[in-house]
Amino acid sequence: MATISKHGERFKCQVRLKGFPHTAKSFRDRAEAEEWGRDTETAIREGTYEERISEPPPRTIREMLQRYQAEVSPGKADNGQSDKARIKRLQATLGAYSVHTLQSTRLARYKADRLAQGAAAQTVLHELVILHHAYRTACDEWGLQMDHAIPRTKRPRLPPGRDQRIRPEALQAIRKATGSKLLGDVIEFAIETCMRRTEITSLTPDHVSLENRTAFLPKTKNGMPRLVPLTPRAVELLRPRMESTGTVFGIEPNSLSRAFCRATRRAGYPKLRFHDTRHEGISRMFERGLGVLEVAKISGHKTLSQLNRYTHLDVSSLVEKLARAVEPHGSPSPPSARTAQPAAGKVSLWAVAPATMVTYSVFGSVKTTVN
Repeated sequence: MATISKHGERFKCQVRLKGFPHTAKSFRDRAEAEEWGRDTETAIREGTYEERISEPPPRTIREMLQRYQAEVSPGKADNGQSDKARIKRLQATLGAYSVHTLQSTRLARYKADRLAQGAAAQTVLHELVILHHAYRTACDEWGLQMDHAIPRTKRPRLPPGRDQRIRPEALQAIRKATGSKLLGDVIEFAIETCMRRTEITSLTPDHVSLENRTAFLPKTKNGMPRLVPLTPRAVELLRPRMESTGTVFGIEPNSLSRAFCRATRRAGYPKLRFHDTRHEGISRMFERGLGVLEVAKISGHKTLSQLNRYTHLDVSSLVEKLARAVEPHGSPSPPSARTAQPAAGKVSLWAVAPATMVTYSVFGSVKTTVN
């Protein structure tokens, strides 16, 4: 019988029939895997199946990464665009090594050399992750048999996350500096929706409902489809572009990043990155009063710790929110009044009994402990 299992972004179909050697093949689409399984099983039963000659496992790091780029990278959210430069760098330095002779010590030296050359820790980490995933895929799906553990090294220490906000005056200066209405609209749309660069550039009209004010993202970074609610301003930005035959904005991810960098340099904000629009958008969502679960649903984050890295609230907005939460006149009521009911029209910080601390997990349970 045929069984389907998911490995990363691909679906592996295995056909096992008594008296016949089992055969397997991987596909990007589950429906294709199921169809191949049915056809193969029928052919075996009818005696018309010719056993597929499987490709031998890779011998060198270069061969393994080439196959990874051809078979695995296209199934990623950005169709493997971000993998290209990383794989090229790995092949240039480690490509001649046999998959069996590359040692962890050599991988540690590669990490140290890249950091010494000025590569960012996050960049080096992405490269190491690709190499490790290529090894795992080769062992799980391509028949690679390792006599020892897969080579690995400690993750490079990452710097503190960026806390960059994009202020209104910076946005205005960037719009003025670019001279491109398209780029200005994309930047504003990114902040309004908290969407990632590749999610924006791959958005097509058939995945947008202006009536329901939603945008459907079938492929995202974490592999989970997402339905994004659109603000009225986001709908305004999309409306004139809904007749596009390709993507809504008609721009490639790398082209968008380069255009954004040119505009920020001309505007006098060279340290800004396009991904900062996501930080800005998420922070604004919280400042508008949305809750943790609501923002996570929009942004696609799975855990509170991930979401927290993108949240940089304006202290002045917290001061105003705190002022609205306490009694209009003076400080909060004393602890002895915690169980008292607040007067009509007044909300007291002490009007909660017993005091509780709630820990949220976006897709898990909610744990409540009494202080």
